[in-house]
Amino acid sequence: MKFFILLLVPIISHAFINIESIRSQQDEGFVGAYKTLFTQQTGNTDKSSTTISSLNSYKKTQHEWLFLANLAYGESRDKKDTNNGSTHFRYTYYFKPKIGHENYIQFQYNEFTSLNFREVYGQGLRFILKEQKQSTLATGAGAFFEHEELKNQANQDAVRANLYLSLTQTLTETLDISVIAYYQPSLKRSNDVRTIISAGSSLDVTKSITFNLEYSYSNDNKPPFGINEEDSTTQFGLAIKY
Repeated sequence: MKFFILLLVPIISHAFINIESIRSQQDEGFVGAYKTLFTQQTGNTDKSSTTISSLNSYKKTQHEWLFLANLAYGESRDKKDTNNGSTHFRYTYYFKPKIGHENYIQFQYNEFTSLNFREVYGQGLRFILKEQKQSTLATGAGAFFEHEELKNQANQDAVRANLYLSLTQTLTETLDISVIAYYQPSLKRSNDVRTIISAGSSLDVTKSITFNLEYSYSNDNKPPFGINEEDSTTQFGLAIKY
């Protein structure tokens, strides 16, 4: 069993929560992480904020359960500029050693992208293309239904394809990197596409402390009225293991 605290940063408003980093650290058993997060954002939110989050994973034989939660709040000059949160639950059954069937649900809100509430229900297949001691390459293909309740706008429902490619790599004994990219086109409107990219690195400072740097970028070419198409988050901090 392994637990650790991380000082990092939050997710982008329409993004899927990045679960690949916690997956790459686990054999069988439980892995938990509690994060206190700090961020510098550009795009729809250009201020600093603090985030708390929890990542939890349990794996046994062919079964994998993941639960993640995230809450961010920030103020600048006594004015609120960040207020968002999300939860994500995922179950994967590996019916073959390198192929799994995924089912997931996700709930989100983000005051500063006019997102009062968002719910996602999806499923798909996960393929582990390469799995070695120092690297894992995986891809996935599926679809999800989403319902969005927007501020001062009509609610929106959509069915989207969900395609992703992820890589985790150990470069040295003390340095790890990870990259994941999502492509999420609407199955009804061909010109409605979301693209999400997240990359990060983790450097061991001591046996119990690591320095982490992450960057996330999203592009939604059909955002709600008054919201930027692009959004980005730079993530940095320390990880304290115990």
